[in-house]
Amino acid sequence: MYVDNCVASVKSEADLTKFINESREIMALGKFELRGWQHNSFESLRDNCKESQNASHILQDIQLELLGCCIDLRLAKTICTDLEELGGIPVYYWSDSMNCLHWIKNDEQWATFVMNRVKEIRSGSEPLQWNYVPEI
Repeated sequence: MYVDNCVASVKSEADLTKFINESREIMALGKFELRGWQHNSFESLRDNCKESQNASHILQDIQLELLGCCIDLRLAKTICTDLEELGGIPVYYWSDSMNCLHWIKNDEQWATFVMNRVKEIRSGSEPLQWNYVPEI
């Protein structure tokens, strides 16, 4: 079984910590592997990642999202090549990853893995072609 999202609202950092700890215990009883948390409080997410032995999974998920953008670009290039006779077809790319869109649209120095993927994406598209779509 796979559980993608859990939506909850808490009033304080203490309530959030309690919720995370209780959720971990419940998931462990069901033999679920907790891979990461995402919420509006960056500080508590960062602190939780430091404590979590699964923190590397969060980074891997973000890297996979960036690889997904590379695959989108390659697929669009293939389709446009096949439909060349129709003329200049406008291409728009969509992602639900704000991290990836930030990397694509901003000129900063990042880790080698991220930088190489962003270079590939920028070499085949313009940053303005990339748009955000909320996750369903």
